Amino acid sequence: MSDLTRAIARQRTLGLLLWLAIAGLLAWFGERLDRQWDLTAAGRHTLSRESFTQLSALDPPPSFTLYARPGTPRDKAERLLRRYVEARPGVTLTLVDPDLEPARTRAAEVAFNGELQIAWNGRVERLEQVDETRLLNALQRLHLGQSRPLYALSGHGERAIDGRANHDLGLFSAALAKRGLHLQPLNLVEQSPEPDALLLIAGPERDLLPGETARLLAHIEQGGSLLWLLDPGPLHGLDPLAAALGLQLPGGDLIDPRAAALGIERPKVAVVSHYAAQPPVAGLEQIALLIDARPLLAHAPEGWRVETLFDSGAESRLQLGDDSESAMPGPFPLGLALTRTTPTGEQRVVVLGDGDLLANAYLGNQGNQALGEALVGWLASHTVAPLQLAPRRAPDLQLDLSPATQATLGLLYLVLLPAGLALGGLWRWRRRQRV
Repeated sequence: MSDLTRAIARQRTLGLLLWLAIAGLLAWFGERLDRQWDLTAAGRHTLSRESFTQLSALDPPPSFTLYARPGTPRDKAERLLRRYVEARPGVTLTLVDPDLEPARTRAAEVAFNGELQIAWNGRVERLEQVDETRLLNALQRLHLGQSRPLYALSGHGERAIDGRANHDLGLFSAALAKRGLHLQPLNLVEQSPEPDALLLIAGPERDLLPGETARLLAHIEQGGSLLWLLDPGPLHGLDPLAAALGLQLPGGDLIDPRAAALGIERPKVAVVSHYAAQPPVAGLEQIALLIDARPLLAHAPEGWRVETLFDSGAESRLQLGDDSESAMPGPFPLGLALTRTTPTGEQRVVVLGDGDLLANAYLGNQGNQALGEALVGWLASHTVAPLQLAPRRAPDLQLDLSPATQATLGLLYLVLLPAGLALGGLWRWRRRQRV
């Protein structure tokens, strides 16, 4: 073998070893360095400016915990949440498999697979579906914080917010506290609620004094928020409040055949399976069970807007007597939202046709707790419009051609090119004929 041949062989061997070394170094750096570049013109794989601004406003940074089984939905949510982790140091993301960590999942009171919990400064926001718009509004709610004091009317045998009896609201109050929403008892004899406070009325058993009713009406007149859980029977001095809100409460027993189909023996249980596509119930999917429901009718007073949040379903009926002819067919509204515009913002009132919905004995039924938390969160939050993200589209999705260009291309591809191909084929055919 000549010296030249040996030199060429050595060069080839060194070149191969060099390329192998470069490939090994690239693989080593690829394992230890995680870098991504978004080369799309619209930045579709980068956190939006609005989300980054809202994320940066939270000090200290929030933490994300995603409770989801492995699969495509979890992978999609994880990819989105990684953008928040990369956008700001200190943001943490924890992935929890409910099947592998059931105790941790139960302790976090996770309601379904795929739930995201965002924790910040002792408050927790829960999302059933994960996308950037929902995350943006959740971060906004955390940043704004609780804008209103929360009170529960007391002194008339109401359901106790710290009680452990079946009819009390102790479990619901504790669930709200985990989200940073703390209910306090309020005796109207001793004090009036602040004008911007949220007041909960849950099943008084004794009549309110005229002075208490007057303070309650003044609270509504001044723009205060209200969550009223209506039990069957007399209103115990709250008739003026019902009149001020335009409420009409028909008598009779509400019967929902769907309850029997679910194995529930109590005939007066109403099943709520569909919600209105508007706040505060937009996005709720779990059914709720109203144990002793009563229908609600409302004629909006001047300046107010009334929306039905959910109803009893078309199969239900209102039994007014013992015979079938005295029954009125459904559906009947069971949850109403009343809003009006005031100088300080939007006033919000929610009336529910059941007081047991959030009681200790029934809070764990299906989506009762999720419904209650959504209602209180909406009533207690700042009355700001939900944030929306503008769709980010590539700038070159549409090709705009002038009329002259369109005519030229049409002439080229529809006339000249087909004619050229035809003439070329004819020419080749004539040439073969001559041969």
